[in-house]
Amino acid sequence: MRVLVLNNYSFDRVIAEIERGLKPAHHLYGVDFLKTASYDVVIIPFNEEKRRTKGIFYKMATRFEFLFGDMQQQRACLKILKKGDVIYAACQTQTSFLSYLRFLRIINNNIITLAHHFPVKGRLAFIKKVFFKAEVNGCFAFPALSTKVSAYINTLSGNQKSKVLHWGPDRIYYDKYILQDNPNELGFFCAGRTGRDYKTMIKGAELADKTLSVYYLMEEDSLSSASADIKIKRLEKELDFPYNDALKIMARSRAICIPLFEENNNLVGLTSLTDAIGMGKPVIMTRNSFIDIDIEKEGIGVWTEPGDTQSWEKAFDVLSDDNVYRQMSENSLRLRNDYFNYGTFCSELKTILDKSK
Repeated sequence: MRVLVLNNYSFDRVIAEIERGLKPAHHLYGVDFLKTASYDVVIIPFNEEKRRTKGIFYKMATRFEFLFGDMQQQRACLKILKKGDVIYAACQTQTSFLSYLRFLRIINNNIITLAHHFPVKGRLAFIKKVFFKAEVNGCFAFPALSTKVSAYINTLSGNQKSKVLHWGPDRIYYDKYILQDNPNELGFFCAGRTGRDYKTMIKGAELADKTLSVYYLMEEDSLSSASADIKIKRLEKELDFPYNDALKIMARSRAICIPLFEENNNLVGLTSLTDAIGMGKPVIMTRNSFIDIDIEKEGIGVWTEPGDTQSWEKAFDVLSDDNVYRQMSENSLRLRNDYFNYGTFCSELKTILDKSK
């Protein structure tokens, strides 16, 4: 079976980074696994420069990207559609128009689209709902990275085409950075991008008098702390703090902090949580209903409440206990090795693809 793959960033770039040891394989969302599992994989190129589409129809469609998705990549897919059997998109923005065509039976290829966030929100939601129902019905399957997103898709579309795929860490990659004595002399660590409430976390660390290292992008508001134990580094771009450098610091940290603003119908923090579990480290994280793993029930971390500095202060104190730290570290590695890993995701994706034949 030949699978045509689309994504909202260049998988060719990610493959090159993985081959150089700069990134774990789970950022390919199963594409690398499919190549080794008897599937013929064709990656549709993604132009990371300013995207342009030719023709009046495609220019109009680009204006309505919130309904039609990324027309540039879908147009490239249409050109080789007859050479493929199944279309797989690792991001929900890449196949909307193709799904409409499948719904109208203009094309015959089965489509599998992976959802990360709520598909219908913001302005013109009533129009989006109509189009989205057709989009889901045009797909063979519309799996999601969150139970809440999956349930929303099934309710909104009136069918059961969405199920959860458990996106976990690439164990082989993280094993290279885990240190046997599990040190924690660098204190608490935080690095993230989307929806981060750094200020609440920093205030909690100040109240608890803990050592904390924070790495954040310049696009965020400027951060500061009066505490000499809180180190803050502002990055001009994401590449200034490579993945492998971050993991070397995480390996010597006590816990990984994931401070989030009050949730806004988005799945955020999953990548950072995946990194923490991949490294077998405890987690302090703002509660978010889109995250399926209950870090307290699994014994791998402590929840905090949105905007609540005192809950952060208490969480820092809990993780300062060496016995708690060791037990949560063991639980995190056990969860990773038993179930929450990239192998699980790939197996679940393969099951859907096999059914689409």
